[in-house]
Amino acid sequence: HRDLHSFPTRRSSDLLVGLADVREGMVFTSDVVTAADISLVDRGFRVTASFLARARSFAPGFIKEPLAVAVD
Repeated sequence: HRDLHSFPTRRSSDLLVGLADVREGMVFTSDVVTAADISLVDRGFRVTASFLARARSFAPGFIKEPLAVAVD
């Protein structure tokens, strides 16, 4: 059982961005899903270089955009 209170919630400082604007170290504030609503990563995931390489290898439109990320 996951403690949902440990994840960040949407704040006014969050941004909605396209995959091309996601950078290493950003944190997703909502789940990242495919266009078919299949979960790729949960909210709270800190973006890594390997995640970006894989996510950008998918066909355009495969990942549902915009993506919600926290801004420090």
